[in-house]
Amino acid sequence: MNKIISFALVFFLGLAIIGCKGKKNGTGESVQSALPKVIVDSTYKAGLSTITVDSSGISGNTLRLYVNYSGGCKKHDIDLIWTGIMAKSLPPQLPMALRHNNHGDACRQVVSEFREFDLSPLKSNGYKTMVLNIQGYRVTYQPTP
Repeated sequence: MNKIISFALVFFLGLAIIGCKGKKNGTGESVQSALPKVIVDSTYKAGLSTITVDSSGISGNTLRLYVNYSGGCKKHDIDLIWTGIMAKSLPPQLPMALRHNNHGDACRQVVSEFREFDLSPLKSNGYKTMVLNIQGYRVTYQPTP
């Protein structure tokens, strides 16, 4: 009888651990995967930016940027792009750009908002500290496990 109770206890404890592995959103995806990730694109050529970074913050592997751009009539897509280039410095510096698609929005209202990005693709570089240069705005990133 004790073996059955022990097995049942271990079985249900295992289910509880697996079930609590991560928070889920309404679509069943984990919350972290819902954030747009840094896009590594060695062919990207940054042009004149139509978006300004006012401030930033990092929590874990999530970068939070407060940005401004012109628009207000349509949804805008903003991607964080890294070409894979690193400046030879300690800590290494990664030049990055914000790719902005306004989908033809001709409105001229100044939109100010927070945008978040998952920085976890940068963890594979193996550095404990990196400086992200996002269109002239610098932020220090220390990847977390």
